[in-house]
Amino acid sequence: MNNSEDGREVLFDLEGRSREEIVDILQGTLGKTELVRKREHLEQIFQRNPASFGSQCERQCMCEVQGQHPCTSLLHAPQYLKGKWRWNHKILMPFMHGPMPLRRTFLYLRRGKIHFRDNVQVFSFGYNRRPLESQKGAREFVFWHWAQLQYHNPKVQLVKHVDLTIIPFAQVFLKDGREVLFDLEGRSREEIVDILQGTLGKTELVRKREHLEQIFQRNPASFGSQCERQCMCEVQGQHPCTSLLHAPQYLKGKWRWNHKIL
Repeated sequence: MNNSEDGREVLFDLEGRSREEIVDILQGTLGKTELVRKREHLEQIFQRNPASFGSQCERQCMCEVQGQHPCTSLLHAPQYLKGKWRWNHKILMPFMHGPMPLRRTFLYLRRGKIHFRDNVQVFSFGYNRRPLESQKGAREFVFWHWAQLQYHNPKVQLVKHVDLTIIPFAQVFLKDGREVLFDLEGRSREEIVDILQGTLGKTELVRKREHLEQIFQRNPASFGSQCERQCMCEVQGQHPCTSLLHAPQYLKGKWRWNHKIL
């Protein structure tokens, strides 16, 4: 059954019809002929896109569209609209010039002063991208010290809130549920570093102690006189030392690494 656009209905009785017969009936009564389909295909090929420009289109040039800049041959275009200026890689990659590449060096990351304590879990920082004169310290802190925070505090979640509040702030969430809030209005970049390091940062003595503990930390997989295990034979499942129990020939190093046998 088929409903046409003019409201008429066409009903087909398909009792005893095969699949091929049903296809022929529908194509012969309601389908487009081969000539009509070829004509539509040719019309689609030669149909002009209204968004195209050229001698064979509705518009010769893009400048004929309302709102577009006139042709540079008729009216001088500003510098920022020219292709040579827009695709200047020195302008597209400003982080490769000036002091910005310094922040991506390994030496600069290691010189960060802020090492949060172990009970610091989340550190959120709010600032404005277009601050007032008294709020520029917060933006400079993010520009210069945010990468150092990420490097020295990999276990702390760092969150930036950009243009959400008028006054710059820093909020810290501790593991025991407490919160510490800092008002950074009128603070410079150096003052913010000193405040965070003095209240939530590790002292110099604690960092030296952790550094020494990391140096003398013994690997549990090592063997020797200064380790937990003197020999590998103390591990369950390993073969005993050959000085205590005779090892078969194929387990001895002289036999295994005999190149004549290999």
